[in-house]
Amino acid sequence: MKYKTLLKLLDNICYEAPSNYKTYKPKIDNQDAVNSARSKCFIHLYLKVKMGLLDFKERQTYITEGPYDGGLDAYYINNEKRLIYLIQSKFRTNQNNFEEKELSLDDLIKMETESIIQGEEVDSNGNRYNSKIINMQTKINQIPDIARYKYKIIILGNLKRYNSTQISRIIGGLEYEIFDFERTYSELVLPMCKSNYYDTKEIEWIINISDNDFKILNQQFDTSIGKCNIHIAFIPLKSVAEFMLKFKNSVLQFNPRNYLDLARNSVNISIEKSISSNKTNDFSLLNNGITIVCSKFSHQSSTGSSNNTQVIVENTQIINGGQTACTISKIKDKAFLTNKKVMIKFISAPTDDYENYLRFIDTISNATNLQTKVTEPDRKSNTLVQRQLQIDIFMRYGYLYEIKKGEFGEVKDLLGKDNQIINRIILTKCITAFQGFCARARSESDSLFGEKFDDLFAKFNTSEIMLSYLCYSYLLSLKATKRNGYLQTQYGNALRYGKYAVIQAISVYIKNNIIKYDENGITKIANDLTQNILNQWNQFEIFIQTKITNSTYFNKNSDFGNYFKSKNAENDIDDYNWMS
Repeated sequence: MKYKTLLKLLDNICYEAPSNYKTYKPKIDNQDAVNSARSKCFIHLYLKVKMGLLDFKERQTYITEGPYDGGLDAYYINNEKRLIYLIQSKFRTNQNNFEEKELSLDDLIKMETESIIQGEEVDSNGNRYNSKIINMQTKINQIPDIARYKYKIIILGNLKRYNSTQISRIIGGLEYEIFDFERTYSELVLPMCKSNYYDTKEIEWIINISDNDFKILNQQFDTSIGKCNIHIAFIPLKSVAEFMLKFKNSVLQFNPRNYLDLARNSVNISIEKSISSNKTNDFSLLNNGITIVCSKFSHQSSTGSSNNTQVIVENTQIINGGQTACTISKIKDKAFLTNKKVMIKFISAPTDDYENYLRFIDTISNATNLQTKVTEPDRKSNTLVQRQLQIDIFMRYGYLYEIKKGEFGEVKDLLGKDNQIINRIILTKCITAFQGFCARARSESDSLFGEKFDDLFAKFNTSEIMLSYLCYSYLLSLKATKRNGYLQTQYGNALRYGKYAVIQAISVYIKNNIIKYDENGITKIANDLTQNILNQWNQFEIFIQTKITNSTYFNKNSDFGNYFKSKNAENDIDDYNWMS
C-alpha cells in the first residue's frame, strides 16, 4: 500500500504541472510515458519535502535529467547553509523492484560529478553537457564565496551492496546521503501526506527587526534536560505571517492541532478582528502570545544597518499559540499587520539527547495547552508513543494513522476509497475492546484519552493494534444497514450493536489459540478471525439470553443496545467458549 500511495503522490505532482509541460502530461494508456513522468516527479517529491520548494516551476528549474546530463538528475543550491546538493535518482516502476532492486555500479559511475563541478563542458565521451547542466555550472560560478560552499550527493535509490568506503571512492570522496525505499516512505511519502514539507530539525527562522526600542528579555533555568534559556520578545506580525505561510505543518509537529484544522477554527474570527479592527496595537495586549521551542536562539544588533536587529531561531516548533500564528498568516490584507507585534516566548533547550528532548517538549506542550480549549484527543496527539505508532503503522502496513484531526486533509481525496486513513477515536475504541473492555469502547469517546491513554497502546504491539482495527474494518465492509436489517439473520446483533464486542471476542480467541501475525497477510488474518467469530454470534446471543445475570436486558425485551454497553457483555465474552 505504501508504494501505491507513492504513485498517487507522484501522479498528483504531474497534475500540478502547467499544461505546457507535456512530458508531465502522459496519456494513461502509454505506460512508458507514465513511468518517465513519475521518474521525474520522484525528484520533485524530494525537492518539495526536503527543500521546501512548493512551486512546480521553481522545482523544474533544478531538474537536469535527460540526454548528456553527466549522470546528474537534479541539483539544489542552499545559500543559507552554503551547500550544493547533487541528486541522482533511480525510480522503479513496480513495488518489488522499488523495494528490492539496487543501483548498479554503472549507475554510480555515470555520475561525473567531479567533471561537472570543476566546470568541464563535455563529458568523458566528448559529448557536451545539456543546457541545464551548463546552466547549473553558471549559477555555481556566480556564487561570490563559492570556496565556502560544500557539495553533497543525494542518491534516491537502494544501495546496500557497497560499503561507505567503496561508495565514497566511486563518487570522488564527496559527502553523500542515500534515500533507499525505507527512507523514501518514512521521510518523503509520510511527510508529504501530512503536508510537512520541511525537515523539522533544519527549520530556521530569520527575523529582521527595524526598531529603536526592540528589547529581548532573557532568563536561564536548570531543567530536567539541562540548562534552558527563555527569551521573550515582541515580534512583528508580518514576520510571523511569512514564517507560518512558508512552514505550516512543519512547525506544528508538537502542537495539538495542524494547520488546516487551525485555519478552519471559528476562534480565528475574533483573533482577526482584534488585529484588523483598529490601527493601534491593542492586539499585543489582548493576545496571550505564542510559545516556541527551539534548539538555539541568537540575536545580533551589529548587522551593518542602523536600528536593525537580526534574530535567528533554529529547529523552530510552535507548541502553543498555533491558532494565533495561523490566523495572522491567513489575513489577506497584509496592511493590517503593519506596526503590530505579538509576544513570543522562545524556549531554547539542549538537544544532545534527542529522545529526552522530545519528551521535554511533550511536557511543555501539555502544560501550555492545558489553559486553552483543546480536546483530549488533540491533547494526546503529540505524545512520543503516538508519533512513533503513526510511523510504525505506515512503514509496516501503509495505513495513515491520523493522530491530529484533519492532518491528512490535503491528500484525503487523492487517496480515494482505499480507507487508508485511520481515525484516532476509532482506533482507540478498537484497542480498548481488544484489551477486554468492549462496553467502554462502545459507550465512551473522548474519555478514553485520559491519563492512561499511552499505557493502553503500550500494552500491545503494532501488529495487535493494527489487527484490532482491520477486524473493525471488515465488520464495516459487510455494510449492515437498517435497509438490510443489519444482517441480523446471519449475525444477530453483532453488526448493529456489537462491533466492539466482536473485537473483544477475537482477542479472547487469540489468547486461547496460536495466531501468527504475517505482516503481508494481516488483512486476511483479520478477515478470517472476524468471520469465524461472526459465524458463532447467533449461538453466543442464545447463550447470553439464558443467563440469569442478564435478565434485566432480556426478561421482557431484547435490549441488546444497552447490554453491549454493560460490564455483563465483557464478562460473558470472556467466559464464552469461542471455537476454531
